[in-house]
Order: sequence, then C-alpha cells, then structure tokens
Amino acid sequence: MTHAGVTLRGDYRPTVGLEPAARALERALGSIFDAIDARTDPLTSAQAAGDALGEARTALARDASGSTLVSMADRAVQQAQQCIDEAVDTLKGRPVAPERSHAEVMYASDDLPQLHHVERPSLVFDVEVPAPLPEVAERPAPLPKATTFEELRANVAELSRRKLARELRREADAAAEELAAMSAAEVSPPAPLPPGFDPGHRKALTEPEYIRERARFHFEEVTMTGLQRLPMDGDSWRDVLIIEQRMLRAIDTIVAFGPSAVASLEPLVNDAPAKDAARVFALTMTLGCVAGRDALAAAERVFHAFEAADPTVRDGFADALKLIPHDHVHGLLTDWLSASDEHHRAIAIDVLGHRGAATEAQLLTAAEDDPVVAATALPHLARLAPGRCGPPIDAALAAGADRLPLWQAMVLSDHRGTRMMLAEAVSGPELRGSPLRDGAARLLGVVGDRDDGASLADAMEDAPTPAGVEALGWIGDPKAFPVLLRLLEHEDELVGWAAGRALDRITGAWLVDRVELDAEEIHVELPPDPKVGYADEPLVKKVSDPRDVPAEPSKETVERPSRDPARWSAWIAEHGQELRAGRRFRRGRPYAPQLTFDELDGPVATLQERALLATELVVRTGRALRFSPFDFVRVQEQSLEEWRPVAARSVTPGSWDRPGRR
Repeated sequence: MTHAGVTLRGDYRPTVGLEPAARALERALGSIFDAIDARTDPLTSAQAAGDALGEARTALARDASGSTLVSMADRAVQQAQQCIDEAVDTLKGRPVAPERSHAEVMYASDDLPQLHHVERPSLVFDVEVPAPLPEVAERPAPLPKATTFEELRANVAELSRRKLARELRREADAAAEELAAMSAAEVSPPAPLPPGFDPGHRKALTEPEYIRERARFHFEEVTMTGLQRLPMDGDSWRDVLIIEQRMLRAIDTIVAFGPSAVASLEPLVNDAPAKDAARVFALTMTLGCVAGRDALAAAERVFHAFEAADPTVRDGFADALKLIPHDHVHGLLTDWLSASDEHHRAIAIDVLGHRGAATEAQLLTAAEDDPVVAATALPHLARLAPGRCGPPIDAALAAGADRLPLWQAMVLSDHRGTRMMLAEAVSGPELRGSPLRDGAARLLGVVGDRDDGASLADAMEDAPTPAGVEALGWIGDPKAFPVLLRLLEHEDELVGWAAGRALDRITGAWLVDRVELDAEEIHVELPPDPKVGYADEPLVKKVSDPRDVPAEPSKETVERPSRDPARWSAWIAEHGQELRAGRRFRRGRPYAPQLTFDELDGPVATLQERALLATELVVRTGRALRFSPFDFVRVQEQSLEEWRPVAARSVTPGSWDRPGRR
C-alpha cells in the first residue's frame, strides 16, 4: 500500500480526481497498523483494511487516462488486498483478542534510549495525488444550415446571443479582478513602530502550533547532537556521554508532548530543504524510541524517499538502526534480507551483525550474495564462525568485492595467507597511492610478525605514507628504529609526525614538541574606496574606537611527537637496551593484550585507533567478544567489562605468537 501511495505521487494527469483512492489507501494503512500494534481487534482492523482497499481499486478504475503509474498502483493495491484476505482467513480461526491499552508509564532515558509507549492513533502518510485534467467547457451545438430567410434570421439571433454571453462573462471576470485589486489597495500598511520592544512581533500560538514548534526545535537538537556524537581526535570517548544524554533528552521531550508531536515529525522532515543523512538518522533515532510498527514505517518511508536523491542517506539510516531500542527492528531487517536491492540487503546484514542478532545461516547466505552484501557480511561471520569464512572469502575476492572489509574478515578469522596478501598490497606497485594500501598497512600492523615488520619498513622507506609509517609502531619491532629516525626528517610533515607517533607507540618515551598554531583571522574583502583604498589592517581594527582596539589573537599550541632525530637518538642510546631485539613492544613494555585493552579503555586513542585496537584484541586473544567504538558510551563500557578478564589472561610478554581463533 505504501508503494501504491508513493506511485500515485508521480508525474501524470488523471482524468478524474483520485482523492477518494488516496483517502482509502490512508485508511487501509492505518487499519493495518492498528492490527499489528493491537490498537483494535486484529480481525476487525484487517477487514476494515480490505474494505478500504476495495474502495481504492474502485476509485482507481474510474480513471481513463491510461497512465502506467495508475496501473502500477492498482496492481500494488490488488497484491495488498490478496495478503489482507489471507490474513482475514487466518484471523477468523482465532479468538477475539482484547484491545490493548498503550497508555503505560513513560520513563525518561538515562544514558541509553528507552522505548516509549504512547497512546495514539496509527501514523500514516498523506497520499498526494495530482490534480485531474481541467474540465473542457462543452462546445455549443452547431447551428442548423439555414434554408429559408426565417431560419437565417434565427441563426443570426442565436449567434448574437452567444457573443453577448461571452462578452458579459469577460466583463464579469474583469470586474472581479478590479474589485480584488481595489480591496488590496485599501489595506493600508501598518504604521511604523518606535524602536524597542515590539508586542506584535510574534502572534500567540495555539496549542497545536506550539506543540509542533517545540517538536521541530527538539528534533533539530537530535539532528545536531547526532552529528556531534562521535568524538573528534583529541577528545576522550567518554566525554561524548553528555552529548548522548542531550540527544536522548530531546527525544524524551518530543515523546512527552504526545501524539501530535510524534505525528508532526515525518511531514517536518519531508518538507526540509536538505534531504541529508543527518535528518534520516535523527528521524529514525527518534521514532525508533516510540513503540509501534507504524513509527518505524514512517522512518522507512522517509529513507526510501531520500535515498532516491542521495544514496549516502543509507549510512545515516543504518547507524540509527544499530542504536534504537525498537522491538520491530529485527523483523524489518529479516524482511530486508530478501529485498531486491543489494544495498538494502547489505544494510540488513550489517545492522543484524552489529546488534548480535544475525544467525550463522543468515551470515553464510549473505556471504555468498552480491559482492556488496558479501563484503558487509564477512567481517561479522568472521567473528561468529571463523572456521566457515574460507570459501566465502575466496569467492568474494574472485568476484572483485571491496578488499578492505575482506581483509578485515581475513584478519579476524585467521584466514590462511592473510599476512602475505597484506604485505603484497603494501609493498607491491598496484596500490601505490591508493587508500587501500594504507588500510592494508594498518591491518598488517596488528597481525604482522617480525618478518612483516621488516618488509613494511622497507616499503615505507621506499614510498612512505602517514598511515603506513604509523603501522610500524603497531607492529612494535625495535628494528624499525633506523628507518623511523630517517623518516622524522621527511619533507612531508605528516610523514614526520607519523614517524614520531610510531616511535612513541614502541617506546612510550613521550618526546613531544609544543607547536604553535596560527590564529584564524577573518579577512573581509571591501569594495574599492577611491579616497582611502584598501585597509592594511583588519576591518575590526579599522572601525574600532582607538581606546578599545582589540588585542592580537592569542596563539594556540598543541603537543605533537618530536621530529628531532637527535632527541630520539639520545633516548634510544640511553634506554634502547631495555627494548631487546626480537620482542614486540608497546609503549616501552613487552607487548601483551592487556596493553591493547588499557589503550582501548583509556582516553587518548582516536576513533580510528579504537576500531583498530578492537581488531587487535581479537587477533591477540583468539576471542571475539562484542565491541564497537560507535556504540553508546555505556554500551562500550559494558563491552569492555566483558573483555577485561579475557585481556588479563597470562601470556608471554613480548611474544609474537597469535592464538588461533576459538
């Protein structure tokens, strides 16, 4: 039915008004949601939906335009009617279910979203249909051919009457236009008000208008905080808890305003000038906290409408589905696993895998699907069933699927030949200058051994990139010191700083330089002044009172790893004996998984580093407990508590051994 309603919005002109068909579709959709969410007796609601669909088909049959869109809508309605008839037959054999009240006590979200139950009518979208073709005025009957003078005089009189009628109509239309113009001219403009408080600036809002206005304000808050939820480089991941709380408070406020506020969100987003992923995320996040299949369906409708214009909204929709507490998410995604669009199937398996709800059978089926779906499913399959990943990974590589997620799956499942393939991607000429080379270097840093460290060092000395140089620090072999010391003075500053970070990751020396940043200044281009010309100083100083000229902006400083080879050489000469060759080190200590856990739990690592640390924990412990740096802060803390005893298990410090996946 939703498909039929969307189809009727197309570009065509029906011969009759299709408003009755549109209203019937809206009633049918509302009745179906009433049945699903038990707002009324399911059998009664299903029968009402069937009756409304019959009315819609009758109304569509009146159109004689021959439009393909109308025919498509009619077929969609017919298919929906068949499904409803089957549901009615099934429900007739069941006892009458009592109507369930949705009025429950609502609890405010703490640090995690709550699923709110609101007593309200089902949410349906407005089915818009184009206006019918204008009615053509009936042409007057042709005059009979005159055969006598009397008949000729009668025809002349009739023609005169018709001409007079047309002139009278034109005069009436002109008079109406003149009257409207005079009425508009008589309305005098309001008198200018004195400066200061203007009591008439904003009219008083009615209660429905006030609720819609507040819902809009808090929805924009959800949109903004959704964009800010992930920490920036240099920020502690725990600090974003206050942003998450702010987002959840805004959602709670919208729900607390009641049914009209919830119902206003879909039209609000549809009318927004920007059809972007941020608003799709915000709507899905908000309605995902409102119980009822109709709430989730509203987010689906907006996603499908926006996806046609901007495919990047898939990311916003998927990100929200991973976080919401809605009880119909799994059913929706299970249906999407058999969708015709491969991107929708990829979203379904990715979200199910993230939520820990994907079964091994579902992951195996997705791993043999289209390359887009397979590349998404294989990392999840590698965590759940590493022993089943071999053939699907080989098939996906042969099919040309995206290599980065496939490499990720190979690392997580301890796939044969992983290190060799990553080393070839880093050292070979094929990916020179490609982001894939950096991705391969990062993964080689967490899974590689001493031989891989040597080949990576040679590749970076030949063609260094910041990500590849920093991967030498992840491998943790002190034998890379000579190469890193030479790269400190590389002409590319980013490569030099990456070498400093790699040295610090191995040694933990924390040799940093305080770098002064240039303050940002806003330069306003002024039009040429024939008398004065362009000012040599900023506009703010030119227009300021000489007694209150703004001071020079203060300089900002940041700490960055030192690029001074002398400092690092002196440190290595003094402490290098503590870093015995042949062992793996992290922050000056022989490597153990506990060091990875401490950094993952600490405040310093960036978002990208924390994702890589989570992969390293799997590689170096052989376990695959759930963790994602994109989850809510409290969920991450719960996952870390599950990881803590696993990471603390006794291992040989500094060993290059990797336990097999189990």
